[in-house]
Amino acid sequence: MSRTAAARDARAAEAYRAGATLAEVAGELGVSASLVTNILERAGVPRRPRGPSPSRDEARDAAIVAAYLAGGSMASVAGVRAPRRGVARRPPLTRGRGSARYDGGVIPLARRLRLPLRRRLARREWLPLALLLLALSSVFVFGNDRSQFYRHGNHDWISGQTMTLTANFSAEHGFLRFHRLRLGRDGEPGYVHYNRFPIGNYALAKLAILPFGDDIPKQILAARTLMLAFFAAAAVLAYLALARLLGDRWIALAATLLAFSSYYLLHYNDMISAEASTNLFGVMLVFHGMVLWVQEGRFRQLLPKTAAAVLLGWHVLGLIAPFVLLATGRELLASRADGGGARP
Repeated sequence: MSRTAAARDARAAEAYRAGATLAEVAGELGVSASLVTNILERAGVPRRPRGPSPSRDEARDAAIVAAYLAGGSMASVAGVRAPRRGVARRPPLTRGRGSARYDGGVIPLARRLRLPLRRRLARREWLPLALLLLALSSVFVFGNDRSQFYRHGNHDWISGQTMTLTANFSAEHGFLRFHRLRLGRDGEPGYVHYNRFPIGNYALAKLAILPFGDDIPKQILAARTLMLAFFAAAAVLAYLALARLLGDRWIALAATLLAFSSYYLLHYNDMISAEASTNLFGVMLVFHGMVLWVQEGRFRQLLPKTAAAVLLGWHVLGLIAPFVLLATGRELLASRADGGGARP
């Protein structure tokens, strides 16, 4: 036996007697656990009884900590797995030029690409949102001509009525929304008004068409683009809320794309109305605020979001009402479970 092998065997026996495990001795020497076993048998070192093995998560955490303390970077230790029983851990990964370098030798760069695709994609937290924005941009780029009323039926009728109400929404008429003005026999004006919804949608649409004066096609284009912007913002809010709820950005992206690619949403997304994209945006705005409140206890941010959503339309009340009822019921049940007294 050479001097190097003898020194290695003595070191292994000494470390094992000091309390190190087979895997730890093998990792320190850079050999397999079976070789360490043979060394201990030749040296006459008795084997210790095997204790309870750590869980997979504990072994993985220990491997990550050991790799980081040995000098590995955050990126390199992200892919560290729990060592299999009887297999020595490799020395920590360090960055090299054109290759992944280990203390025991040079490993080709392709070795680092063996991480599962899901794990590599999970590191790019910005990518799902970027893909969602790219998909939403297609709504603006590849949509039909939005400078005219090109559809028949409900879509055009409501868009035309809302454009008329928006055009007449001004201080001159006391911000009354009407679509017909008639003079009576006494010369007094009579309004055929339509004031079922809050003013938020009409005020924003009025601001969008103001720069275009009497140019009707450009007014229609501006109003429809505003509706598409509300549609895109609603999709982003839905994605952010689902990412928090599900804990997976890619599943949230898939769910958002499936939901917002439905026929009805794509048909009505540019309809100039207080009942379509603006209301959808309001619902998603409050939904996102509810998620932040439930998960992080941030209640104050929910108040302005709710006020803005109600200003855009009444439909969000269909989300707020059951949420308040369920939250109240939960608090009552929790209060009874605590003995009926006031909760601190």
